[in-house]
Amino acid sequence: MHPISVVIADSDHARRVECERLLRQDPDVRLAGEPDIFVVGHAKEPSEMLAALACHRPETVILGAEENSPRVLELVSVIRSGWPTTRTLLLSSHDTAADWMIQAVLCGARGLLTSDSLSRQLLKALRVIRGNQLWISRRLAGRLLDRALH
Repeated sequence: MHPISVVIADSDHARRVECERLLRQDPDVRLAGEPDIFVVGHAKEPSEMLAALACHRPETVILGAEENSPRVLELVSVIRSGWPTTRTLLLSSHDTAADWMIQAVLCGARGLLTSDSLSRQLLKALRVIRGNQLWISRRLAGRLLDRALH
């Protein structure tokens, strides 16, 4: 299987650095026998992300979602329509509203991950969405279930 190419697009510097550390510099967190993951681009701003997508055509974009923002949903839709083979993994540093998460998936996001689970779940999430499955961190899945039950 070919390596997973990734663009990290996040205005949160600390989260970008943590993703980079996990994907490039920390072989101890990688699972033995799994394919390598290569960071091919970085972006702080949406325009930088779109340029990196056009240049590198990565398999996955890790996109920071600072707020329950319609702008993030718009970017997910743009990625889906402009780069249909690129999967989007959203990173959130806060409690994300259940309705917004549903909208994100409907717009094309293939994964939703919280910053507090980044070190434990990033590699797994990338591999799951590579297989055309949906990844939702346990914390966010709990919020979705709470919404559905109440």
